[in-house]
Amino acid sequence: MKTRTCPNCGYKYPLRIYYTKFIFRFVDSRWDCVKCNSLLTFNFGRRLLVILIAMLPVIAWSLFSPDWNLHLYIPGWLSYILLGVVTLSWAMFVSGFDTFSLVEKGQRP
Repeated sequence: MKTRTCPNCGYKYPLRIYYTKFIFRFVDSRWDCVKCNSLLTFNFGRRLLVILIAMLPVIAWSLFSPDWNLHLYIPGWLSYILLGVVTLSWAMFVSGFDTFSLVEKGQRP
C-alpha cells in the first residue's frame, strides 16, 4: 500500500497537506478524499508501527545520555534540547509513511 494515498482513486496527499490537516488527528478520524469523495481513515496497524518507530530517539537518548554527558561534556539542558529537536525531526519524517484505508460502507456516520 502506498503512503498517504487514497486506496480508491490513488490520489497521493502531499506532505504539506498531510502535516497541516492529518498528523494530529486521532486514529479513528475520518475524512472524505478530495478527489473521489470516498470516506477514508488511517490504517491503525501502520500508524501504531510508525508511532513506535518515532519513539526510537527517546529510547536511544535514555540509554546513551549518561555517556554523552560524561564523555562529550554536553550540559544536561543542551542534551534535552537536542533530544527535542532530533525527536521532532524524526517523528515528522517517519509519520510521512502513514497509510490510509477505506471506511466500510455501513460505518459512514
